[in-house]
Amino acid sequence: RDTAPLLARVRLSGGSDRVTDTTPLLDRAPDWAGLLRGGLDSQTYEKICAAERTGRPLGPKAFVADLETRLDRPLAKRKPGPKPNRA
Repeated sequence: RDTAPLLARVRLSGGSDRVTDTTPLLDRAPDWAGLLRGGLDSQTYEKICAAERTGRPLGPKAFVADLETRLDRPLAKRKPGPKPNRA
C-alpha cells in the first residue's frame, strides 16, 4: 500500500500520528506546504533522482557518517568490486 499520500497529509496538517513524528521536519521547514509549492531547481532534482537509483542516503558526508554509526552498517559509496578477505 502506498503510504506517501497519508504521510504528506500528516506533514501538511502539522500533526503527528502513530507512525510519523513531524516535529523534526517542521523544525527544519515550518512552512512545509510552501516548500512543496516552491519546487526544486534542476540540479537538486537530478541529485535526488540519482540517489533514488542507488538506494543510498543523500546528504553531506557528516550526515551519512552519522547514519552509518546509528545503524551500524555501511551506507556511503564504497570502492566497487570484491572485498579482500580478512584472515
